[in-house]
Amino acid sequence: MLDTSSDYGTQPDVGRGVKESGIPREDVYVVTKIEENDDPLEAAMAYVDDLGLDHADLILIHRPPPGGAGEELWKGLLEARREGVARDVGVSNYSIDEIQALVDATGEVPTVNQIEWSPFGHSPEMLDFCRSNEIVAQAYSPLTGPSASTMRRSRSCPRSTANRRDRSSSAGTSKSGPGRFPRLAAGTSRRTSASSTSSSGRVRSTA
Repeated sequence: MLDTSSDYGTQPDVGRGVKESGIPREDVYVVTKIEENDDPLEAAMAYVDDLGLDHADLILIHRPPPGGAGEELWKGLLEARREGVARDVGVSNYSIDEIQALVDATGEVPTVNQIEWSPFGHSPEMLDFCRSNEIVAQAYSPLTGPSASTMRRSRSCPRSTANRRDRSSSAGTSKSGPGRFPRLAAGTSRRTSASSTSSSGRVRSTA
């Protein structure tokens, strides 16, 4: 997996490396990210173009925008997937509540939540939530040291410490398991699986 972002300034070099490596494209998993102030579809297309590729395997929202979960960003990424710009779409640095807001707005569950995961910054609640809802919890900074903000967050809230805006969140619980989504109306989905609504009001994929 090659993880890139416009923030890192690595996209052109990574794309060139993929082409010059001689490794078949299907054997290289390329990730890029849109930023919270981007036009999502335009940015997704531009960043894939920067890579010199015809698609990215995964495009993420790099972080939630201030004051919200980025529902419009998420809708734009879903459009990028429909247009073939991305094979899969997901999020990074998102809390449980923020993921829930995206699902509530679109009926689509992110494929990935890329979060800090190290001895000093991790959340069993987030991991349970992702497992329950078939979201890949993708780690970054696994060898990081404890920063002051990381230690403060790990003491104060039971969730991923990667969300640097210090939002609070809690994992919902139900008889069907910890941290399930409110189940959506039939016909809405993560991508390939339908969901339905239960009396508990939490989303769960049914396939």
